Parts: sequence; C-alpha cells; structure tokens
Amino acid sequence: MILGCNMRILHINDNDLAGSRFNGHELQIALNRMGHPSHQFVCGKASNDYNTIALFTHEDSMLREYCRFFEESLSIHALVYPFGQRIMQHELFQKADIVHLHLIHNHFISLYDLLEMSRRKPIVWTMHDPWAMTAHCVHPIECKKWKIKCENCPNPERYFPLSKNTSKLLWDVKKTVYANLEVDVIIASDWMRHIVESSPLTCHFKSIHNIPFGICSDLFTNIRNKSKLRNKYNIPEENFTIFFRSDDSPYKGFHRIKRMLMQLKTNKNITLVAVAGKKNLKEFAHIYQVIEFGWTNDENMMAELYTISDIFLMPSIAEAFGLMAIEAMASGLPVIVYEGTALPDVVFAPECGFAVKNEKQFREVILMLINNPIELELRGKLARKMALKHYRFEDYVTKHVELYNKILERKRIFNS
Repeated sequence: MILGCNMRILHINDNDLAGSRFNGHELQIALNRMGHPSHQFVCGKASNDYNTIALFTHEDSMLREYCRFFEESLSIHALVYPFGQRIMQHELFQKADIVHLHLIHNHFISLYDLLEMSRRKPIVWTMHDPWAMTAHCVHPIECKKWKIKCENCPNPERYFPLSKNTSKLLWDVKKTVYANLEVDVIIASDWMRHIVESSPLTCHFKSIHNIPFGICSDLFTNIRNKSKLRNKYNIPEENFTIFFRSDDSPYKGFHRIKRMLMQLKTNKNITLVAVAGKKNLKEFAHIYQVIEFGWTNDENMMAELYTISDIFLMPSIAEAFGLMAIEAMASGLPVIVYEGTALPDVVFAPECGFAVKNEKQFREVILMLINNPIELELRGKLARKMALKHYRFEDYVTKHVELYNKILERKRIFNS
C-alpha cells in the first residue's frame, strides 16, 4: 500500500558515483523525483548532486586515516570511527523518517553506533556482501567458519586483513551488537538470503526483503545498431566478440578467463573486449583482436560495449549479485558464470544463462555458442526478456517505496 509522499529518507554510503546504481545514489535521485525528500551521506563525494552530502573535511580525512591505522595496528575493524556520532547529530538524520545503510564497512562507522541509530530511527540495511556475517572478510568463499564463530580464521589476509588473528573477538562484537539491533535487511539474491538466514549472527533478523538491483532497460538494450558500433570500435563484422571484466580482483575470476583463452581452439576470428583493467591481455594480442578499457563510470560507453559483443563472461569466485550480468542480459547477451555464487540464480541458469563447474565446461559452452548462432540468438532474446521481467530500475525503486511505507505503517501501529 502506498501511503503518499513526503517520506524523508537518508542514505548512508562511503561514496556516491562509484557503484551509484546500487549504493543508494541513483535511488536517492529517483526518490526525490517521486516527491520523497531524500539525501545521501558519503565519505567521498564525486558528484555535483545537491542532495549528496560529504561527511568529511580535509581534517576529517586525516582523522579517518589515523583511526584506520589504529584499528589495523590492533587487528580490529569498524569499532572506533567517530563519524556515526556526527551523522546522528546532523539535522538531516534527526529529520529523517528512515535511515538506509548501504556499504558501511569502508572505514567510517563504528558497529557500536548502529545500536544507537536503530534506537533513534527505523533502519534499513542493504547487505551488499557477506561482511556482516563474518568476523572481517567481505567474502568467505569456501570457508565455513562464519557459521561457527570464525575462530582461528584460516584467511586473515583477506580483505579486511588482520595482522593478528582476532577473528573470534570481532565475531563476538557483531554478535553483541546484532542481538539488540532493530533493522530491516535488504538482500538482492536468494543466495544472500541463505547466508543471512544461515548465520548465527543474523538468523534472528525477521524482516528480510529480497529486492534485486535494477538497470535502465532503455539504456541497456538490444535494439542499437550493432554493425555501426562495431565499425566505431574497428571490430570486423564477422568476428565473435567476447566481453568481460579484466581487473585483478581476487574475486572476479579473471584468472579463469585467461586459462580458458589459452586453451580455446576455434577457426572463428575472436575479438576480446575488456573493462576495468589495461594491458592485462598483452599475451593474447597475437591470437585475438584485443580491445581494453580501464575502469569507467560511462554508462553510455558500457551500453555500446555490450551491443558490439556476442557473449558476456562473469566467472566470479565470489559474487552476492552481479550488476554487470543483468546489464548484459538487458543488452541481449547470453551470460556465462561459475557455480558457487549468487550468479547462477541471477542469470536464471540453465534455462537462460549458463553456470559451469570447471574450466572444461567453461570452454565447451563458449565453443558451443561460437558454433551455434541459432542458440546464441535464442539465449540472447531470452536474457533480454528475463531482464525486463525481473531487473527494471523502476521496479527496484517502487519496491523500496513500498518497503519504506510498510516500515512507517508498522511504526505507527506500534506507537499508537
């Protein structure tokens, strides 16, 4: 039930433009357009948006670094930062009807401040990754110790790294904080719901809402002129074009792509299009046409790169959703992922996308699509259809408005 306008929503995240489609920035802009006065607090402001408020001055940035150095020296994380107190003292927090947390683990809020925030305001927390359910790491991957108190962490080097093995202490802190935390949790995939509901830290949270991220289906579309754009990027019309992310993140699976390319045997001319890294494909330049771009926030360029491509690869070893996967789907591309993350469900494998178990299957699926243009076309059309059904940005915004209204109605009933 939509109760009307004038809900005042405050979003909190560490930045605005990087990840704007999922970190609350574009959601805040959309809410304002709908008549809901919304703002976003960020540590690093890169936009010119009037409703985005920078938390830090230059001196504050220095204080943040001192706090970070102090925490790292003690192998603790998200405990001593004072900026949560500053947020609560701000007029926008005090006037907000709902406070919506996004990525809060990037060195600016103390976990202890979450309790006070939740006592003052209804709190919504979008959990973008499993950090909230572990002692310190963002993605536990194969480790299952998050289910049993994270004692003697076998991977203290993972982000956020610990020089001393204080994992049990940090797990216990979260246990203490969460025990009395009133919060509505948003997750974007069934995979993340399973993590939240399976964790001893968060299994008592009763208000868990699955709201998949959304994309602009008019921007990421399959109706652009592919031939014209291929000419723009100097890609021969007959080439089979493979698009992927090529950064060195340990989680994104670029090493799997490189091993696949070393073993790929086909008579078809191949073009490789990669973003998020440069000069990472030098060893393949004598085999394939290679077009590399660094990191970009240019959505129009990204939309063009999907258009000139035939398939999209996202073989992540850790992924709680996968925004690029749904952009590719909306652009009419079959998406190939690995099992073990949220991605198989996100791309609707095996009916729509492909989820593989190993390098052999990875290579075989790609070869099948290279050699079977009819299957390639059918999968691409189905990908677009599923993206329009499940991942429209308009639906993403509407579901948030509906949730905010339910929370405020629940609060009204409780206080009456």
